[in-house]
Amino acid sequence: QCKKHGLEEPIFEELNNEFKVTLQSKRLEPDCDNPWQIEEPWEQEAVKKIKIKKEMSTKEAAVMWKVTSRTALSRLTILVKKGVIQKIATSPKDPRGKYILCSKRTK
Repeated sequence: QCKKHGLEEPIFEELNNEFKVTLQSKRLEPDCDNPWQIEEPWEQEAVKKIKIKKEMSTKEAAVMWKVTSRTALSRLTILVKKGVIQKIATSPKDPRGKYILCSKRTK
């Protein structure tokens, strides 16, 4: 969980009959090759596809991941919350909305 929040991993030590955990307050340097800290294969696949096509719809994502449209929408929403992609649409519930990569890390 520490790494997920940008912190170094805790140090676990066994000293005689005691157990010591040291939590680090030092922040990890962002990974230049992975600025959004995406780790799941489906996240990497989405970013790769959007880099090539420049945009992606929910339906295209569902076909790519071989999942339902609802699952694809949930995954795309996760990527939006992470600041990886953004939705371009005429309204929040626009069924023809497209997703594009964010130009820089926003979170």
